[in-house]
Amino acid sequence: KRGYAYQGVANISVGLIDSDINASVEIRVVSSLPFSAANGGAFFGDGDELWAWGQSSSNYMSGMLGYGSDLGRKYPVPVFQSVDSISAISAGGSHSLALTENGEVWGAGRNYYLQAAGGSGDSLTPVNINTQEAVGPIKAVEAGQSSSYIIDANGSLWAWGSNYSGRLGVGHSNPVDSVTRIDFPISVGEIVQISVASSHALALDSLGMGGRYWG
Repeated sequence: KRGYAYQGVANISVGLIDSDINASVEIRVVSSLPFSAANGGAFFGDGDELWAWGQSSSNYMSGMLGYGSDLGRKYPVPVFQSVDSISAISAGGSHSLALTENGEVWGAGRNYYLQAAGGSGDSLTPVNINTQEAVGPIKAVEAGQSSSYIIDANGSLWAWGSNYSGRLGVGHSNPVDSVTRIDFPISVGEIVQISVASSHALALDSLGMGGRYWG
């Protein structure tokens, strides 16, 4: 597979390139397994392992690459090595979430709002996140700006972490420290996709009646 990256600021988000770039460059990814990039870091799967490169340390990041250090990496390194059978990865603003084939959710990185690892503080290595309130197995994960989202087996949407501007969609703007279901004011089908930005989120349901927006 091939991908393209554009990097016009001073970080190291494009692996195998040792300087800033101001034009698109080709990145070759060797499989269709997990791939995600955000805020200075990038992840991809090669069939057996998850790899990452980019920034991992700042006042806000604290190990989001999940390889045991908060040092940035200019070249891809194996990450989330303690987690087996990763099927999806999502890179947020300061943390990352991984989903396994059996529906477990793991997080690494900044945890100021408990978005990555529950109550255990920032984590340089993956921590299993308690999703027992949701119906397993979990089908999708999405990491936002200090916030986290999952879609459970019933197509329900759950969220936790920073709730700036109401980005979690739980009816208030206070931080949420545990996995909490998002209840929509009107009837929707199963949620099939979630996409989040710095202060808002969008969800697509199975009824095909349009997206749901909040934040």
